[in-house]
Amino acid sequence: MATPGNAVCPDPAYFTHAPLDQDKTAVRLVRILPGLSTTGLIRCELRHAILPSPFNADDNDDYDDREGEETLVWEQQVHEDHDVDMDTRTYCCLSYTWGDPLQEHEIEVNGKLLKVRKSLWNFLFAAGKAFHHVYFWIDALCIDQNNTTERNHQVQQMGDIYRSAKSVLIWLGNDLELESTLCSLSIETGTYGMTAYDALLNDVDGFAGPSTSRIYAHATDTDDEYLPATADPYPLSGDGQFNPFSDATGKVDKLLEKLTGHEYWSRAWVTQEVLLAKRAIIVVGQQTYNLYPLATLFRTAVPHFRDNAFERIIDILIRQMWRRLQPNISAADASGLAHWGVVNLLHRFRDKQCAIRRDRIYSLLALCREGRNLKVDYDVPEAQLLSQVLALRRSSMCFCSVGVVAHALGPWDFTDNAHVGLLVAPFVETHMYACTLSSAVCYSCSNWVPLSWTRKKGVVFCLETACADTQGHIFWEHHQEPEAMASSTLDPHQQNSMHNGGTVHVQVRDNNKSHHLCDQGAGLAIQTSEWTNVYRLQFSIPTLVAMLRKEFATSDRGLNACVCMWPKMNDGVPPAGEGRLRFCTGT
Repeated sequence: MATPGNAVCPDPAYFTHAPLDQDKTAVRLVRILPGLSTTGLIRCELRHAILPSPFNADDNDDYDDREGEETLVWEQQVHEDHDVDMDTRTYCCLSYTWGDPLQEHEIEVNGKLLKVRKSLWNFLFAAGKAFHHVYFWIDALCIDQNNTTERNHQVQQMGDIYRSAKSVLIWLGNDLELESTLCSLSIETGTYGMTAYDALLNDVDGFAGPSTSRIYAHATDTDDEYLPATADPYPLSGDGQFNPFSDATGKVDKLLEKLTGHEYWSRAWVTQEVLLAKRAIIVVGQQTYNLYPLATLFRTAVPHFRDNAFERIIDILIRQMWRRLQPNISAADASGLAHWGVVNLLHRFRDKQCAIRRDRIYSLLALCREGRNLKVDYDVPEAQLLSQVLALRRSSMCFCSVGVVAHALGPWDFTDNAHVGLLVAPFVETHMYACTLSSAVCYSCSNWVPLSWTRKKGVVFCLETACADTQGHIFWEHHQEPEAMASSTLDPHQQNSMHNGGTVHVQVRDNNKSHHLCDQGAGLAIQTSEWTNVYRLQFSIPTLVAMLRKEFATSDRGLNACVCMWPKMNDGVPPAGEGRLRFCTGT
């Protein structure tokens, strides 16, 4: 029999997706059929279904998204030749990296050909025998990737799709070294190989770990016996149970470097796929391992946090499981992220990789309440998406929040036709205190400024007075004397431009060098205000991106509602709202 990867079907009829009912929470689910086709191809069946009703209520924050069995409503697939009588059932989601777009194999879906990338093909081939009775939600198969309207619809409800799944399988490929490592851990801790997947899938709780030192496949007890009794967020650190890493502290990095350094963890969509899962199960070749006990094993042996993609996820996962054991915590709050904002999550997971830049944002929406207010749309220009995300925190917008979102959508190309008009259009504005320089030290923050600025006429704006997490200075070099500048009103809308004369320089926090920001004030409008030494500054998007191109050295929660810290002045202080970053009229 020809191998599936090399099989060729003459004159094939290629698979096309039948439309989904976008007025409902409709999805497609796929099942791997047993046996290969007559031409040696992997065979799959694709069906339509409606997500469980509890997930249709967007305003219900208190539902328990981890308990009970949800019921899927199956719909007849309109392009199938026959209808299959199916009982209601649950499904699993597949989480994986798409891989090289040039490496593709053919499979059969509902009897027709479809090309899939090598990574997915490897999973379908490896999982065919063990999982042929399981329905999966797999993005590459279940979303018509060529239909932007459908993609918007499916991505908008991605959180519900992963929340309602019975489990999420994390496919890390066919890595013999990693499979051998996980196999050794499975033998020591009593977890599963792929052939025992049913036992893992049917384990009521799914979060039991090596602290029980039991073979889960033989378990018949209730969930409570398997839940860690300790209130410690790292439940394996002192319970006296067998720990296969107990004699390997200091060597775990080497032992699991294939796992912790896997490219999978740097993928943008992984964050919500793992953290929303009822249970997350790593699959490597023919070996499976429950992620939660593996995470607790790792954190027990490596207690110090290192800022990498793997540890950012598992630390939240461990605390998420701990919070679920605490009384008076609703399921909606159990992740500990519900009250975070989109900007905070973007900063936390700022190094995530994705083929489409805006997916860094869309992949986090389901993790926080704020995210439900942002509509997924792959057609809107990125500048408009920047504005939409910042509008979520309109009352607390500041330079650091703009910088985080701009970094997520970067690198920017302002020569693109989609950005025509942005080069001069005012985007956001704020009032800032200005001072002249008598030395190379800022009057407001007492930090150094470029010495060259002291030899020029102009005024300095300290960015830290407008946003506590933004360090640096703007120097407006102007040929007028400061007294003349203060007595004149500079209209930023003159001739529908942002040209005010003079040159604007910026000093970023990582060095003391001066960088040219904009020529002749283009992209930054400056005008006097009713308050002495306070100016109104209006920034275009390109100017903001250039000024805030560096990442922010602040904590995730430090990005909440930065307030303007007005310096002490003898002539009165503007209202606090005037120091807040605001959208310009018409933005």
